[in-house]
Amino acid sequence: MEINFFPINIDFEEFQISRTKYSDKTLKELRNKYNKSHSFFRDGDYIYISYTDGCLLGKICGIF
Repeated sequence: MEINFFPINIDFEEFQISRTKYSDKTLKELRNKYNKSHSFFRDGDYIYISYTDGCLLGKICGIF
């Protein structure tokens, strides 16, 4: 069993993350390469990406 847990404490009303189209291959590659600095989760046809340090991956989208 694998657990991908990244605690997020949001103390503001608006939060920006990035997203990219989902594919199993893309998600595995992103996790293998960036898992120390980024958090990934899938929702439908997209992979959503948040990061604490490192480069921006994907296109920015807002969460309100």
